[in-house]
Parts: sequence; C-alpha cells; structure tokens
Amino acid sequence: MPTSTKNVESIKVAEVRKREKTLEEAIAIHEALKEAYSHIEAAVGTQQDLLRTLLTSVQQLSEEHLYLAAQLPGTVSSPLQDEITREELDLGKLDKERKALAENYRKAVGVAQESIERIRESLADRIARYAERFLQESVSVRFERNSPFSLATGVSKVNIPTFRVAMTSGTHATQQVRTSETSVSESQKEFLDLAFRLAVLDMVTDDGAMTLIVETPEASLDTWFMERAADLIRDFATRGSSKQRRVIATSNLNGTTMIGHLLGRPAGSRRKSGGHLVNLMKLTAQPGVLKDKTAQALFDDEVGKYADG
Repeated sequence: MPTSTKNVESIKVAEVRKREKTLEEAIAIHEALKEAYSHIEAAVGTQQDLLRTLLTSVQQLSEEHLYLAAQLPGTVSSPLQDEITREELDLGKLDKERKALAENYRKAVGVAQESIERIRESLADRIARYAERFLQESVSVRFERNSPFSLATGVSKVNIPTFRVAMTSGTHATQQVRTSETSVSESQKEFLDLAFRLAVLDMVTDDGAMTLIVETPEASLDTWFMERAADLIRDFATRGSSKQRRVIATSNLNGTTMIGHLLGRPAGSRRKSGGHLVNLMKLTAQPGVLKDKTAQALFDDEVGKYADG
C-alpha cells in the first residue's frame, strides 16, 4: 500500500533531544511538587489533630466553668455579699475619720511645737539672766533637741532635750561653749545649777507663789560670790508679796556672811517678826560635839548673831 509523505514534518535530531530534555525537567519538577505536597499534607494532618485536641480541652473547660458558675451564690440574695458591702461602707467612713484625725493631730503638733519653742526661748533667757547676775559674765543658753543619755536602769541610751551654756571668762572676751561640767569651776557649776532651778520655778509658777528648798553653796564660793548668791536667793524669795514665795535654806555655821545676807540683815541686828532662823539643833537629838563646852559656846555665839528677837 502506498504511503503519502505529504503531511509528515521533518524533525531534526537536535530538536528531538532538546524536547526530550524539557520533558525530563518537567517530570522532575512534577515529582518534587508531588513530594512537597505529601509533606504539606502530613503537616496539615498533624495540625488538625492538635486543633481537635485543643477544641476538646476548650469544651471541657467551658463545661467546668459553667458548673462552677452554677455553684456560686447569687449576688442579690447572698448574706455574705451584703455584709461585705456594709463593711466596705464602714471602712470608707473610718478612713475619712482617720484622715480628719490625722490632720487635727498635725495641727496640734504644730501648735505644741510653737508653744515649746516659746517656752524654750523664755527658759533660756531666764537662765542666762540669773547666771549673769551670779557670775558677772556674759552668758547665753542654747537648747539641743536630741542628746544621748544613759539611764540608771542599764537600758540602751535614749535621746533627751538638753541645753549648753556659752559664757565669757577672764581669758575669753567672747562667749565660749562649755561642753561639760568640767568646763566650768565648781562654784560656776553651783551657780548654773541654781540659775536653772530658779528659772524653772519662775516659769512653772508663772512668777507667782512657790517654795524653794535649797542647801547654800558657800563651801565652794569666795566671799564676794557667796554674798551675791545669798542676795539673789533672798531677792527671789521676796519678789512681790512676802506671803507668796518662801525659801527654806540649810546652812553650816562656818563664820561666813552667808546667813546674814540670806536674812537680809548684818550680824547682831534684830527683826521684830520671828520665824526667819530655825535652830535645827533644838529640834533634833543633840550631837556629841555640842557636849564639848567650847564647841557649844562657839555655836551659841554664831547662832546668837542672827537669832530673832
């Protein structure tokens, strides 16, 4: 049977090989895509399993939540909730009262601090004036808020308010702070102590009636300062009405002028009104020394100089 070649297209060998190569590449790409699809399909399956697990857990938790919610008492009919609400209201009122009281306390503290400052300034001024009359030196007093102090009970130290004295002297024309009792002489210490006591009595009694009991400090004083101390104590007692202030002073008989200056009269003078000099030897058991006639004579002679007639 005859064959027609009219519709047959001539293909070269090179062209055939090129098309074969293209076909092979397409087949390789198809296989790679097929493998990638398999991996993606496996991953999707895994994620679907995980999603199903999560959905199951969510369902279980939702059921538990609904169960627990059903167990809670209603907010309207719960006595416990009502009590909590009342307590919260009461706490709110108490908080307002606390704030108001705290504000009142701050104001009271402010007023007290101002009052304390005025008292401190007045006390410092009085101490300085008394000390200057005693010592004839320029004196100032400065208060300190907190100074450590050891208690006799042995507990740890506590802070207490104290004051320091600054004063001039023969070697210092300007005031020098005296930091301790050893920074002043024994007589100056006696004077400063007495000045403090007199200043406190003035303030406590508002310069009015009071009684001071004191032992005269003549043992550590020169004659001039002894007389100044006696005169100042007497002036303190006789300020204003003689019936308002009373000083009871004990003194030794040592031949000094302390007793005369305390009584405000020289030895040998007499005063019509009695009661200024009390002979304690007449009120107590007689000491052995007065059994000696010479000692008794000296005693009677010195007491007799100031006895009230």
